Amino acid sequence: MNCLQNLLKEPPIVGSRSMRRPSPLNLAMVRGGSRRSNTVKTMQPPGATTSGAENSALEVGTEKSEVYSTNMTQAMGAVLTYRHELGMNYNFIRPDLIVGSCLQLAYMFWILGYSLNEGHQLLQSKRACFPKLEAIKLATADILTGLSKNTITLKWEDDSCSSVEISGLDIGWGQRIPLKYDKEKGAWFLEKELPEGRYEYKYIVDGKWVCNEHENITKPNADGHVNNYVQVSRDGTSDEEKELRERLTGPNPDLTHEERLMVREYLEQYVDAEH
Repeated sequence: MNCLQNLLKEPPIVGSRSMRRPSPLNLAMVRGGSRRSNTVKTMQPPGATTSGAENSALEVGTEKSEVYSTNMTQAMGAVLTYRHELGMNYNFIRPDLIVGSCLQLAYMFWILGYSLNEGHQLLQSKRACFPKLEAIKLATADILTGLSKNTITLKWEDDSCSSVEISGLDIGWGQRIPLKYDKEKGAWFLEKELPEGRYEYKYIVDGKWVCNEHENITKPNADGHVNNYVQVSRDGTSDEEKELRERLTGPNPDLTHEERLMVREYLEQYVDAEH
């Protein structure tokens, strides 16, 4: 990942929240000047005329495209072209941090000294976006405790249905995995290797989404929905590692000064391995 190279050119900013200052380079973007407003353009059919105001807005969009493309090319070490008129937009979260397509929130959490929720709130206050908070939590826990996997077995007992699938887990809610039917046991099974962590999922039986009452079930979320879930841990995990992982994957995770240094060291090794 080329953007990791830029992430590590400056020391992390940690310690008192009031002492934060912008870092010259970061994981997501490069230094920006004053904040720019978002502008979304629509394409006109051939032959259509534009007013002076529309022409002015188009020039602004073109300028943004050129600035963004130049900045991203310098930061990423590759030629990138950004076309603002296609409907993409961005905003400055900090003087040196632009919302775009990279890992702004992870950078704020790992390097700049924000708690995960604090960084998320700042991100949302500048521009609505949908960073994967759980993925950042799990990645942080994996870096600090080591990445290991274990095999789980999921079971649906029913010999009258014609198909059973599972959605969620590590594949997301837009994908499905079919279970295999065991005639001798009269049940459907899925064996899957997963990294440590907590995973939610749901069964799809003959096209109907249902929970398995014989497996762990979450509390209702804000929309009233419930899912099954499984907690995966490696064999021989110490109590200290379990407590650390629980803290980092909890509702409001934060990192100590030493933990941020460990994350930085890990990322430096990752970048070195690419060269």
